[in-house]
Amino acid sequence: MGDNSFKNTLVISIVVAVVSALITVILTSSGMIDFFQYDVFKYNKPIMYEIKKTNTMDDFKVKEYYPLEKGNSWIYDLSYTTTIEKNTIKSYQSNIKMELIDSIEKGRLKLVVAKGDIFNIDYFELEKGTDEEFQEMIDRINNKEFVLFIDSNKVLYVDDENEINELKDFFKDDKQIIYQQKDLKTLFEFPLFDGQVIGSTDKGYYRSDDLYSRVVSRINGQFDGTYYYNESDIFTLKYWSMPDESLITFIPYVGISEAYAVHHGTVGEYKLSLKEFRNSAKQN
Repeated sequence: MGDNSFKNTLVISIVVAVVSALITVILTSSGMIDFFQYDVFKYNKPIMYEIKKTNTMDDFKVKEYYPLEKGNSWIYDLSYTTTIEKNTIKSYQSNIKMELIDSIEKGRLKLVVAKGDIFNIDYFELEKGTDEEFQEMIDRINNKEFVLFIDSNKVLYVDDENEINELKDFFKDDKQIIYQQKDLKTLFEFPLFDGQVIGSTDKGYYRSDDLYSRVVSRINGQFDGTYYYNESDIFTLKYWSMPDESLITFIPYVGISEAYAVHHGTVGEYKLSLKEFRNSAKQN
C-alpha cells in the first residue's frame, strides 16, 4: 500500500512538472510571458538580483536603491517618432547606452558623472529626417555628458556644460564647502512611495495642481500586465506640462526600466525600454 502511494505521488509529480514546462514554453514562445529578469538583466550568465529592503531610513543607501556606482551601465531600446519638413512623420529605432564614468564624494554630497543622456531627448531635433541625421543624433546622445548630484535622499540632474564644470571644480576644491545651485533639476527623492510629488518647487514656487512635477504611483511588482518582479515594488513617475507629458518606470535596485514622452501638439514621441543592465559590482 505504501509503495503504491509513493509511486502514485511520484507519477503525479512528474506529470505536473512536464505539463508546467510545456505550458511555460507555449506561453513564452507566444509572447504571453516574458522572463523580465533574464531579458533585462542580461549577462553571460543570468543572475537574479538580491533585493535589499529596509523599513527605516537609518540604513537606507541612495546609491544602492538607484545603483549609481562608477562602471554601471544601462542599455535601452529607443523608438523615436518625429515630424520633419512638410509635416512628414517618420519613425526610427536605435539603442542608447547610459554609463557612469566617474563618481566623486565630498562630505555627504556625491557627484556621479555619466554619458548617454536619456533625460534630455529632443522630439524635434531632426530637420531632414535622413537615417544619417538620426544616427548623428544617437551618437550625440550616447556621448553627451551629464551629472547626477546626490544630497541625502535626493538625486538632481545637470546637463549644462558650464554648471557641470563648476560642480566638478567644487567637488575637487577642499576649501569650498558651499555650492550655489543654478540649474539643478530634481529627478528623484528616495525611497519612492505612492502619491509622492517630486520637483514641485524646482521653479521656486508651489502649485495646487500636479503640473510641472513628477507624481509617483506604485504598481506593486507588476509592469504593464506582462512583466513581473515579485521581489520589489515598481513605481511610475508621471510628469505633466502644457506642451507635453512623460512617464518613467523605476525598479528599485535596478533603475529606470522604461521612459516614455509625447508632445501634445505636433507629432513627436519616444520610448526607451531597458534591454540590459550591467552592475559592475556583480560582474564575474
